Amino acid sequence: MMELAEVEKRLLVVLTAFDGPIPAYQLDDMRDLCRAGEPGVALENFATQLDEYSVPIKKELLDEIITLGTAMGLDPKYWIPLRDQLS
Repeated sequence: MMELAEVEKRLLVVLTAFDGPIPAYQLDDMRDLCRAGEPGVALENFATQLDEYSVPIKKELLDEIITLGTAMGLDPKYWIPLRDQLS
């Protein structure tokens, strides 16, 4: 089982490296949530925004979202729609 600190660290890497149409202030909010011990909320928001903005994503990003989401026990409903956006 992945420790919360590892989940937060890996999610921060994803949110910092992301280059796409999600507004910077929203990404900043997600990073703040992650640093505040709420990586689950941050990941839910990130996946929701990827879906809302119809962002094409690479398989590696989807795999990381699934890994982190599963480690936190999140509902797969957040990443299932992203499968249609693989580039």
